[in-house]
Amino acid sequence: MEAINRCMGFAMYAGLVIAAAMAAALFLFPHQVLLLVTDNRTLVEMGAPYLRIVGISYIFNAVSSVYVSMQRSAENPALGMKVFAASMLLNTFLNYCLIFGKFGAPALGTTGAAIATLTARIVEFLIVLVYALLCRRIPLRPRLLLRPGALPPLRPTDGPEAAP
Repeated sequence: MEAINRCMGFAMYAGLVIAAAMAAALFLFPHQVLLLVTDNRTLVEMGAPYLRIVGISYIFNAVSSVYVSMQRSAENPALGMKVFAASMLLNTFLNYCLIFGKFGAPALGTTGAAIATLTARIVEFLIVLVYALLCRRIPLRPRLLLRPGALPPLRPTDGPEAAP
């Protein structure tokens, strides 16, 4: 359990650093990022608000994906299928509502698509968080998650003098 929590802690740190860097780049420089892939000014203007919002979802998705991957490696692949299916269905429904203005929601176009994606990723994260807190199969150990590289204190039987 210690090794699993340490690996998960390291993966979460790595994932969060990369996701936060991407979120910051997309939030601060959406036009420049889009200009890397297209020179169509209309697409850049339409896509910039989308990238600003959707980039934030990467942070939530990074944590969810690491935890789901850990559960897959612990022979629980159904969790990922259920969580990501629920997230995809919610995202699709919210896209329909927020892009086209259905069920009383405002028609927001590409901004609505970004809000739908961010909302789905937050819900995905919350589902994973609740599952992680209630899961007894692999209990989370915050001390190991938050400090994955810290070595545990030596016990008297761990030192060289303990060897026969």
